[in-house]
Parts: sequence; structure tokens; C-alpha cells
Amino acid sequence: MRVCVIHHATRHVTRQEVGDNYIMSEIIMVTAPLGIEDLKKYFTDKETKFLIDYENSKLQGESLLVYLSNLEIPCDIKIGESDLFELASHYLKFTQILNIDVLENVLIDILLIYKKLPVIVDQCYPCIAKFIEDHREELKNFTSKLDSLTLYNMYIIQDDDLKKFVTDHPEDPTDDIKGINFVSLLKNKRFFYYYNSVETDNLKYYSKYFNDYMFGGKGMYSFWAHENNPMFILTWGISADTLNGTE
Repeated sequence: MRVCVIHHATRHVTRQEVGDNYIMSEIIMVTAPLGIEDLKKYFTDKETKFLIDYENSKLQGESLLVYLSNLEIPCDIKIGESDLFELASHYLKFTQILNIDVLENVLIDILLIYKKLPVIVDQCYPCIAKFIEDHREELKNFTSKLDSLTLYNMYIIQDDDLKKFVTDHPEDPTDDIKGINFVSLLKNKRFFYYYNSVETDNLKYYSKYFNDYMFGGKGMYSFWAHENNPMFILTWGISADTLNGTE
């Protein structure tokens, strides 16, 4: 069985460098639901992270996603390939924000192949091809939202002509939060290769997504305005120059 996240010890310490300082974090292998003693470790040390052993967990599938989204602890999942794609099918339609690296990365791989971009992906291509075939409608809906973020990138510039250009596109006033984790991909630097292939027929003015606090009490800007987003960085520079009266 191919395993997508591998850790050889149930507990170890990692060191992350931030400037001149170091953040020490302990990663603990656990099953879901977590035991009370492991939860206590997190509440006494917020740098603690968990690695969920999927195969041996009582909670799996959508039940695991619901549990982790409600618990809101930093974690990833150790999971075999066949289980990963099954879990990804739930993640694609999930209605709560989650930050799970292994799910974000497999979905990025799926989206890049779906877009027919020339990339090397982390997962096996036949598994991705089958997933795409089985989830075409969900992926079409998912990519419409992602493609339309190119409009959002213009919408946030303080320019009336650009706002009119955006709002002249077909409006979609949906407040459906199924597949909400399209915003969770936006912190991943490698995701932005996705925008090498944007389908203009997909572009919509998602009025509620663009303006309301639809994403776990946050607005779209909280996810789009990320240092790993080259499109936002460029837009921010243009917007700053406009406000300063420079070109």
C-alpha cells in the first residue's frame, strides 16, 4: 500500500526557522477521535501538531472531516492512496473550512491534471484520471469558482472601471458553501500554476463570495491576500501606486 504521508516515529520534534528565532513543534501520531491526554498536550502547548493515522482511526471519511473541522487543531493525515482519493471526494464537497496538507496537495494535483497542464504530480496519474472521470460535475463547479478569482483580483482594486468590468460578467449570487475549501488552496505556492489555464467561459461575478463573509466568518480577501499569491502581490502593488498617485 502506498502511503502519502510517512512518519517513522509516533512522536518527534521539528524545528521551524522564523527570522532569527526558532519555533519548536512536537508532532504526535494519533488516531481519531483523539484521546483526552493528547488533546491536553495541545491546549498546554499550541505548537503541538497531530498526524492522524487514518487506517487505524474509528472516524473515517466525511465523519473524520467533520470531527477535525470542529476540533480546529493543527494536523495532517497519514493515509494510503486508495483511502486518500476516497477522502478527497468528500473534501471536494465539504462545507467547512479545513487546513489539511495531504488533502490540499492531492486536490492541487487533481486540478492541474484536470486543466491539462504539463506538470509532474505527487500522486499516481491513473488514480487522478479516475477521480476526474468520477467527479466531473463537482470539478466543473469547483474550477468555475477558482477561475473567477481572476475577476476578484481586479474587483479589489479601487477602480470603478475595473469593478464595472467584473460586474458586467454573468452574476452568480449563490451562497452555496459546498466545496468551500477552494479557498484553502490559496496559501499553497504551487497551486498558482493553475492560472496558466483559465477558461474565460467559466468566469462569473460571484456576488456573495466576493462581498460577504462566507468562509468561516471571513471574507474572500482573508484568503486571497496571501504572500504566496503572485497575482495578489502584483495587484497590491498596482493598487498602492494608484493610491499614491504614481504609475
